[in-house]
Amino acid sequence: MYEEGVQLSGEQLERAREARDAIVKNVGILREIVHSALGGTTPSTESTNGLDLRISEDNCVTFPDIGGKYCDPPGICLPA
Repeated sequence: MYEEGVQLSGEQLERAREARDAIVKNVGILREIVHSALGGTTPSTESTNGLDLRISEDNCVTFPDIGGKYCDPPGICLPA
């Protein structure tokens, strides 16, 4: 439908950038928590800009790069 993409501008572009920045920040925090809870030996400081993230129908956020996931409810970290 939009093979060449649609350029955002103005308030829409500003809101999209703010939303993306918030996602990157918060996903990075959650990733570090999961990494630590599952026994990660070093803090995860890698950039989340190209993060491989999956959110499933069972309310789990999976981080394939660290082999872990967070499911809420019930609020647990599991190996992925």
